[in-house]
Amino acid sequence: MLKNRPITFFGAFLCSGIVTGLFFSLSTLILILTIAISSVLCFVFAKCRSKYAFIALLGISVGILYSSFYCNVTESDNKELYGKELRFTAVVQAISPYYSDKELTLLITSCDVKEAENKQLLMFSSDDKVQIGDSVNFVAEIEESSLRDKAEGLYLRADGELDEILTQNTKDIKSKINILRSKISNKIGQIFEPLSKDCASFFKAVLIGDRSGIDTRVTAKFSRVGISHLLAISGLHFTVIVATLYNLLFFLTGRKKLCSAFAIVFAVVYAVLCGASPSVVRAAFMCCFAFGTQIFMFKNDSFHSLALALLTLLVFNPYSALSISLQLSFLSCVGVIFVSSFVIRSSKDKKSVQVVKLMVSPILYSISATVASLPVLFYNFDFISVAAPVANIAVSLLATPILFLGAFCLLISSFWLGGAQFLAYVPYALHEILMTWTDFFASSKYACVSFYIEGISFTVVLALSAIVSALVLKRKTAIKFIAVCFCLIVITVGVSTKMFSKSFTDNTLIKFKDTDSGALLVADVEHSSVFDLGGKSSLASFAVKNGFTHLDYYFLSSYSEDSVFRLKNSLSALSVSTLVLPNRDSPSYTISAFEQILDLADESNCAIMFTGERFDLNESLSVYTGADLDLHKSFALTAKEGDSSFLLIRGSEPLARTPLSVADHLVVSKTAVNNAPQLLDSFPRFVKNLYRNEKSSDGSGIGAVVNLCSPENIKTYKTTISFKFFNDGSIKLLD
Repeated sequence: MLKNRPITFFGAFLCSGIVTGLFFSLSTLILILTIAISSVLCFVFAKCRSKYAFIALLGISVGILYSSFYCNVTESDNKELYGKELRFTAVVQAISPYYSDKELTLLITSCDVKEAENKQLLMFSSDDKVQIGDSVNFVAEIEESSLRDKAEGLYLRADGELDEILTQNTKDIKSKINILRSKISNKIGQIFEPLSKDCASFFKAVLIGDRSGIDTRVTAKFSRVGISHLLAISGLHFTVIVATLYNLLFFLTGRKKLCSAFAIVFAVVYAVLCGASPSVVRAAFMCCFAFGTQIFMFKNDSFHSLALALLTLLVFNPYSALSISLQLSFLSCVGVIFVSSFVIRSSKDKKSVQVVKLMVSPILYSISATVASLPVLFYNFDFISVAAPVANIAVSLLATPILFLGAFCLLISSFWLGGAQFLAYVPYALHEILMTWTDFFASSKYACVSFYIEGISFTVVLALSAIVSALVLKRKTAIKFIAVCFCLIVITVGVSTKMFSKSFTDNTLIKFKDTDSGALLVADVEHSSVFDLGGKSSLASFAVKNGFTHLDYYFLSSYSEDSVFRLKNSLSALSVSTLVLPNRDSPSYTISAFEQILDLADESNCAIMFTGERFDLNESLSVYTGADLDLHKSFALTAKEGDSSFLLIRGSEPLARTPLSVADHLVVSKTAVNNAPQLLDSFPRFVKNLYRNEKSSDGSGIGAVVNLCSPENIKTYKTTISFKFFNDGSIKLLD
């Protein structure tokens, strides 16, 4: 593909050079270039095939030099400010939600150090009064921003608090743009909020790129199903909105070049209003390139426009190569462009084939985008969606009318709000259908597969091979090779998941995380269960990193606010069959918490069960709780098979006595050790092997626990300990 496109070939190597320059010092880069030039010159004189070797060398060399120069200049300007506490006056250019705080993008207008003026920086604030366009005074220490922030063009971060908020100052162009964007977002809210707040947040995201109101559960469900691209402004949104405007103008005027020029201007303005993220800039550039071909009468080449879009972004900010959204956007686009060219060629002048194309092409596009983006997904995320090809068919049917009708309602609202609110019932109904389909796919046990399952990582090698073949090999050869790679990916995923399930045929996995945000995972061939043992962090990561994206049982620790918050976040990324709750006579029970849990269960299609002082997972495993039934206060897991027994105890309150008088393996958490005297009745009278948290305090509880076992059989663990309890009664400690 690249061999017949020298411009794209040069752009690809130029971009590679720019990215390479981010990770090496200037002296190292000069050494690398010297070796590369010498090697290529030897190759040129030996083989006399200098064309593409020269283009590749030139692209990499120019890219490396430019990137290293850019980074050195940028860092030299900012290094003088690091660690200094300065007084600033700045204009608020943008506000983004960040957990319970706000992330402010500020433009410094005046400062103690003149070098800091007219620079942008990030700052966190909990002040609800601050608005875009406000002028603020504050004293803060300047720090270097993260790579994620540098990818957005923000190199400084301020650690401090706002002193004073002054009257609005809208002279700054970026503040004016963000104020206008906020007004459009509010207008969308006026149209759709009478119907549903979730619907209003959805249309704010897909029409103007304002994702501040999107619930994290919605984002996680879309990611689990593989349709998260719908929530980010991309090529689909530009195609529907800009192309619709072009067709309307062309229908009214019949002047192709004039309409194309207007479409280009609108695409640029729309990209700026949507926040100009990497995916937005890429979509706008390719849109402008496509309409530009109609004005200047030259052939449109998608690979050329894609390479130029990437090069433009990297020239303005080489750090943008580290943006996950940019990586996903461009790799997905490579896959879609390659498949689209094949579909178009195969269906020319064949009406019967065109019908098949309409049915098959959405699946091919979804598969190609997923395979192309697989390396980025593997590096940055914990799972891959296997429901994406099917789910994207549903999305492709609904996305276009949803975007078109949403934009049409926004247009009508500019002069008739009541009419727009009446018309909004149609896109609202389509949105509800979309969310119903999303909930259905997301609740499926097989919607996604964890990357932590052994063997799944091999799919990344196959995906990289497919990407390279699409760029290097001839079309027919590349298609055959990619088809083979895809088949191998499907086989790898199927075999790996099957082997993962079979690994629990004759044993039960017990994994205990003994931290402030404690958790316990118990899994066998029939069921997988996670126990919430207190804390605030989600249990989803704990489950997925052990290979589970679906749980049969989720045990809630209590009815506390933290437990409900943790459940909400966990249900965002996991599918759960049954929620097991403490009985309603638990001291932590409140009606409001119980109603929230019922709503979450209904949204996630979960059944509800209640547990008492004892709950049997299977014939061998049982769970015991304290008198107040809160797992994070008192909790025990027993496993007994034949003459072998296992016991795990965690808690700070008196625990119901377990039936074990002898334990081959006893695991005691740090809270149980620290409260051993009052929990001593729960421990067996004799213990063969004892495991305690190394962070247990040296109190009286240590002696009480240590006396249960001979010293040579006492072991410590850091934060997590894992066992396999086999059906024959043997127990294996995992690393």
